[in-house]
Amino acid sequence: MLTKDLSITFCGVKFPNPFCLSSSPVGNCYEMCAKAYDTGWGGVVFKTIGFFIANEVSPRFDHL
Repeated sequence: MLTKDLSITFCGVKFPNPFCLSSSPVGNCYEMCAKAYDTGWGGVVFKTIGFFIANEVSPRFDHL
């Protein structure tokens, strides 16, 4: 079977393909991101990164 090269370069970063996980609970820890990459996803978009360990990171909804 023939394979196509879907790799892209975006802002100087090379991705194996253009399919990335969005900022969501599916990419909220290293293990989930590593599993997604191993199954073929090209990357992960994080909402926030930092140098501290957050105790509670689940999203909250409130009255607007």
